[in-house]
Amino acid sequence: MKKSKFLLLGPVSSLAAIPFVAAKCGDTKEEDNKKPADTQGEGQSNPGGNQNPGTEGGGNNSSTTPGTTANKSKTDISKKLSAENLKDLAKKLKDEFNESPSYDNIQKALSLYFNEIKNSDFLVQGSSEKLEITIKGDNAKFQGTIILTKESNQPPGDSNTTSSTQKVDSKMIEEWKNKASRLIKELKETSEKLGKAEFDGIKLEKFKKENKDSEYLEELKDLKKETFPTLVNDFKNELETLIKDVEDLLNVVPKETLIAKELETLNEYIKDTSELVKEQLSVFEKVSTYKK
Repeated sequence: MKKSKFLLLGPVSSLAAIPFVAAKCGDTKEEDNKKPADTQGEGQSNPGGNQNPGTEGGGNNSSTTPGTTANKSKTDISKKLSAENLKDLAKKLKDEFNESPSYDNIQKALSLYFNEIKNSDFLVQGSSEKLEITIKGDNAKFQGTIILTKESNQPPGDSNTTSSTQKVDSKMIEEWKNKASRLIKELKETSEKLGKAEFDGIKLEKFKKENKDSEYLEELKDLKKETFPTLVNDFKNELETLIKDVEDLLNVVPKETLIAKELETLNEYIKDTSELVKEQLSVFEKVSTYKK
């Protein structure tokens, strides 16, 4: 996917810190990604999708069935570990939360869940707060990514720790659900507006003169009447993806026992996403007009 200021998936990554979101919503997306393989021959240039992550176009397109079979036989590490497993794994690897984690120690911890996993099977991106463990794309036995977050080092009696790990009640969950539902409504309304938009060359020239330092200028400076529909479609497609993401959360979140820190992350996600969409719609409206 090309880089674009109008691709709205950035905020979603912040939710990876919540194990059940990464696991359950990730499962849904992976199932959706497999659907093209069941509908071959409908005008797709690569029917079966990219069955070999890490390679351009999924490898040899002359035979998609073997690739599909191989993918199904792989163990997806993101699906095999529960939220509790991820927490236990993070505890075992508490000394590896840095920029140069030990592959040997990580392999040893992973082998408790995946007997045959080796150092050469995965890549690790580490920091003081997070470990992202990703199976290499050409691996024959495993696939997927798991993200571990470091638990607070504050002592048990610390008030900040107590408040951040305190379980939230049903009223707080209901409030979040209302925010999520309002966001979905906002996203759908934005998509409807985009469908009524028309390119406005005069407004575009004005935007370029008045916003020379805008981060969106590179994206819009060569915009033309002929290319405007592509921008609209890209924007709408990303909105649809975002709507699906929030709907998935609405299905998953009420079924889980949340702590305050997790709910805070979910609330920030709703707020950040809403603000980003409004900002981008505002920029979009500076180079377009709505049909009457």
